[in-house]
Amino acid sequence: MNRAVAYCRVSSDRQVENYSLDTQEAGIRAWCERNELEVVRVFREEGKSGRNLDREELKKLLTFCRRSQVDVVVVYKVSRIARDTLGHLQIKQLLGERGVALRSVLEPFDDTPPGKLMETVLASFSQFDNEVRAEQILTGMKAAAHEGRWVWPAPIGYVNNARNKSGPSLLPDPETVKSVQAAFERAATGMYSTPGIAEFLNREGYPSSTESRFYPQFIYKMLRKPIYRGELVVKKWGFRGRGDWEPLVVDETWFRVQRILDSESQCRDVAPRKRNSPNFPLRGLVQCARTGARLTGSFSRSKSGKRYAYYHTVQTKPVLRVARESLHEDLVDLLSELRPSRKLLSLWRVAVLEVLEERQDARSETRIRVEKKVDDLREQKKRLARAYATTASFDQATFEALMADLQRDLEEAELAAKERGAEDLDIDEALDRAAWLISDGPSIWRSADLDGRQRFVQLVFPNGLEYVPERGFRTPTILNASKHLRTIQEAEKPVVERRGFEPPTPTMRTWCSPS
Repeated sequence: MNRAVAYCRVSSDRQVENYSLDTQEAGIRAWCERNELEVVRVFREEGKSGRNLDREELKKLLTFCRRSQVDVVVVYKVSRIARDTLGHLQIKQLLGERGVALRSVLEPFDDTPPGKLMETVLASFSQFDNEVRAEQILTGMKAAAHEGRWVWPAPIGYVNNARNKSGPSLLPDPETVKSVQAAFERAATGMYSTPGIAEFLNREGYPSSTESRFYPQFIYKMLRKPIYRGELVVKKWGFRGRGDWEPLVVDETWFRVQRILDSESQCRDVAPRKRNSPNFPLRGLVQCARTGARLTGSFSRSKSGKRYAYYHTVQTKPVLRVARESLHEDLVDLLSELRPSRKLLSLWRVAVLEVLEERQDARSETRIRVEKKVDDLREQKKRLARAYATTASFDQATFEALMADLQRDLEEAELAAKERGAEDLDIDEALDRAAWLISDGPSIWRSADLDGRQRFVQLVFPNGLEYVPERGFRTPTILNASKHLRTIQEAEKPVVERRGFEPPTPTMRTWCSPS
């Protein structure tokens, strides 16, 4: 009796019953029994596409045919071995080189010229059927996207809602939604890089969707996804629209994070991670005022074996060497000197808002123009729909193309309007954030982790810090808001007029410039 090998394959768990693995195997065994073939091995491929030849069970089958005496490979249907003509012919050639024939339970063909022709035609029909199905699926996915439905695997923070077709396509995942929100909240402060956020989530035990650690690259990609503000974007289709699911992040936070990530100074690391150490957070941020060399940090060991931490320069003359605790205390003293009184903070806030009114007026005019464009596009869509319904001036294809163009323009205008609104809403929070950085510097420094400390120093001292031996820090270039407050504090007379006096005094314009 000739020896046969059975090969069964399904592409997904939703495979129709007639093509289930058990049905295929039973049909192959019955066919082999009728044709007096002994089934010596069964290979079952589950959840694998027929267009991919890199299949584990298929490779095992080819190896088995090479090492064992096999006469024929039997499949339930040609489409089970491959879903395209080229793939079928490649497998056919590999089997032929081993002296193995290929047979199908449902499709009669043999190795005669007519039989080979029939086999090639069947493989071509399998490819045609597969391409038609793929086109239908793509059409369905695009239609669902226009309805605001998510048709892909859910990202972290969400789960697919496949069971309830009438409900939203995504639901918040109770286990991981807090991980996403914590990442956005930390990123929105502007004081934490993606490595710092990943480190925080891992340290605090926030769960990830893959039950593994968070990594900086994953965090960066997650923070860039508009899905978390409830927006559906498919770049390869040129599609942008509102999703039917609940956003996890408000628009103001999402747009703020995007602006932070767009800024190289905000999203890059202060120093290469390998050189960063929690023991020396000021490493690379302070330089010697005499030589211009940046300070590094290391431990020294005394004769008794005790370790001492120092910041110091390398390969410079003279060498600057400062005890770590001393340098940190000098920084805290400097931050304390920058701390203004509550009265000065109130005056500064009033003055800055006064100056910003002019720019606010310009932004308001831009927002009004954008909102008017949104209204105009909506009205154009209505007029186009009425014209198509009441006249026969253009066909359906033209109507759909024009409507798609208007819809795309409308979505872009709505997004621009959202961004303008988010910018306006950020003013008060930005002032609160600046005031917090200035007035609470010492406590921020003491409580922050390595990444937070470095970013805090960069924000308050954008040009870095210079240290003078035996004297301490040189007067630094500081955050604009702090600089303005120190100008007020050192003045001998008030420089801020009450709101309502027009125009603002020249002095006020000088120190309130929001540059």
